[in-house]
Amino acid sequence: MQILYITSFIPKKNADQAGINVSFDIIKTIKENVECKIDLIGLVNENQYKIEDMKDVKEYVEEIEFLKTTKIQKIKNVVTNLSKPPIAAVRYDKRLIEVIKKMCSKNKYDYVICDYTQNSAYGYVVKSISSTTKTILIEHDVCFQGLERKMHLCNNLIKKYIIKSQYSKLKRYETKCIKDFDFVITLNHKDGKIISEYGEVHILNPYINIMNLDKKEHEGVNLMFWGAMNRIENEDAVMYFISEIWPYVNKENVKFYIVGANPTDEVKKLASDNIVVTGFVENPKDIFENMDISVVPLRLGAGVKIKVLESLASGLPVITTDVGAEGIIAQNGRDILIENDPKKFAEILNKLISDEDRRKIISDNGRSTIENNYSKGYNSEVLKSILIN
Repeated sequence: MQILYITSFIPKKNADQAGINVSFDIIKTIKENVECKIDLIGLVNENQYKIEDMKDVKEYVEEIEFLKTTKIQKIKNVVTNLSKPPIAAVRYDKRLIEVIKKMCSKNKYDYVICDYTQNSAYGYVVKSISSTTKTILIEHDVCFQGLERKMHLCNNLIKKYIIKSQYSKLKRYETKCIKDFDFVITLNHKDGKIISEYGEVHILNPYINIMNLDKKEHEGVNLMFWGAMNRIENEDAVMYFISEIWPYVNKENVKFYIVGANPTDEVKKLASDNIVVTGFVENPKDIFENMDISVVPLRLGAGVKIKVLESLASGLPVITTDVGAEGIIAQNGRDILIENDPKKFAEILNKLISDEDRRKIISDNGRSTIENNYSKGYNSEVLKSILIN
């Protein structure tokens, strides 16, 4: 069996973006469970193109060809593909189309996998070359849902109108592309239900990076927000936490750590005696071992939140919102704590800060639900059922 995998990032272990880890684990799982040859291609941001990042995935693929893209090239792509929403137009590149044509003419692929919604237009390209090749789309998030949330939170009428227009265009595009694929994979049942009317959907459990922690003794109580800080939904969550929740938090002997690569200037300005902005962390284990509570007050975004699952798997009690908890198999009040009202969020947090026994109960339950519901064996069977059967 021959497979072509098209993606937007170089898949690797322990990346600072959850989706990159997921892509790596999917490739690894396929190679370990299906007799096949996998070729890997994609369009990568110029500042993310690093030869050394390819060493992890080289173990599982044959040919690799990544093209670099710049801000100027992205603008050109958007201008020349106005019929597509920006998230797709920015990645729809003539150079990558030529690579796809070259690879498909050289190899008779049984399957082509398009990773992320922004690469979904390439499914049509593949079908135009070979009608017998099966195509698979991996929807890390249902992207139009993310824009829908952004639209509802916007208070500026002009901006709201613009976002609504973008949302309508993206939903039409995304659902049409889904229909063009033979199989669609999502990372949770909630997303699967949203798009099930548009195509044949299969559900993968998110791959969780379970760290074996050796908890370190430290003074006070440490809170953490964990996630790539150049993502709008993460920056919004942190700014919302500081402005709406933090004023009601008991700060005596409490520190809040903002952990993640590429913090914006606004986030960096938050640093103070009891707020620590770490930036990129080479070894997240060192941070997790010193944390007591994970706070994830997300309001934007879509799809299952890997940051929440990783916190649960690492034995941290998690307080989050409906957005942060969506699609996760966990019971509110037992395995995870869910609250949308900022003052009530702070009340729950204050109780956890003062009650170490309660923290342990929630963290133990959270870790158990990950162990019971997010096994890699399940994912192996799902992928084999698509590729073999």
